[in-house]
Amino acid sequence: MTRLLVAAILCAAITSLAAAPTQALRVSETDIWYYSGGKWVQGTRGLIASLGTSATTLSQAVIGGGYGNTGCTITSTGAGSFNGAVRVDGLLTATGGVVLDGWTIADSTGAMSGGSGASITLNTNKVVLNASNGDATLARDLTVGRNATVSGTATVNALATTTTATVGSTLTVTGAAAVGSTLSVGGATTLSSTLGVTGASTLTGAVTCGGTLAVAGNATVSGTLGYKTPIIVNTTGSETLTAAQSGSTVVCTKSTGATTITLPDPSSSTVGVVFTVVQTENQNVDIVPTNPDGNSLVADGVGTSDKASLATSSHKIGAAARIIGISATKWLVTALSPTCPLTVEPAD
Repeated sequence: MTRLLVAAILCAAITSLAAAPTQALRVSETDIWYYSGGKWVQGTRGLIASLGTSATTLSQAVIGGGYGNTGCTITSTGAGSFNGAVRVDGLLTATGGVVLDGWTIADSTGAMSGGSGASITLNTNKVVLNASNGDATLARDLTVGRNATVSGTATVNALATTTTATVGSTLTVTGAAAVGSTLSVGGATTLSSTLGVTGASTLTGAVTCGGTLAVAGNATVSGTLGYKTPIIVNTTGSETLTAAQSGSTVVCTKSTGATTITLPDPSSSTVGVVFTVVQTENQNVDIVPTNPDGNSLVADGVGTSDKASLATSSHKIGAAARIIGISATKWLVTALSPTCPLTVEPAD
């Protein structure tokens, strides 16, 4: 009788285990059981190796001690908090927007903005910011190793790309902009600092540059490219110029005695350097190189002079001269006033 009772109990237990479960996961104080392949399989506490091919529903999950303890927590409301990296091999879709390390990507408009402490890395061959879905405002540097394409407005603190930069509308750079290849801007360009482009530049709108505009390749401007001549007002009667002051106009205002303009000795760095000298007083203007015996001036019939002067009596006021570095060994000095030609020191 005892054997029959034991057999009946075992039969009932086996039937109970084989029956379709109402739960896919059972957890005790010491073990974890999950239903797979028509049977219950014992796992280890803290680790579920597999839940089979059927779907499993958990009201919430705490992994690795939970968020704040190098793990993660997924609550019953669907919110997830992760201490470590989150990798998505496929498409990441967020209907309410995405916030990444200070960056906010608004889902409704596609706008992307970042605070002063924000940073983002995009490991792709191209970075495309589509202004039809929303503008991108970058409070920090934008560094692109490949192509940068912005279909609308781009406002950045600094722009650095080793290849092509294309902006469909307005480009505003409050810091330096360095483009390794072609720069194309469909609208206005505003630069508060330096623009360096090693390739071709196509700017179809107005260009406003608060610093240096340096283009190593070609620059094509369909709109306006404005330039103001730097003015140097001299009151002392002595002005020593440098190649870095190229494009400047020296206005001589000393009313007693001659004014001497000293040029740097010609070299490869002075080729293409240009100065203009204007006299507003009835005094001579003497133009000399740093080396008084270098024979480096070419002026009005003399190819090896050391001094050229604006000194015609009664025509000194309003007289002017143009100085151009024409080679690594010579300056060309020409008078701009027909009534006040140059007085040139003969060759040594």
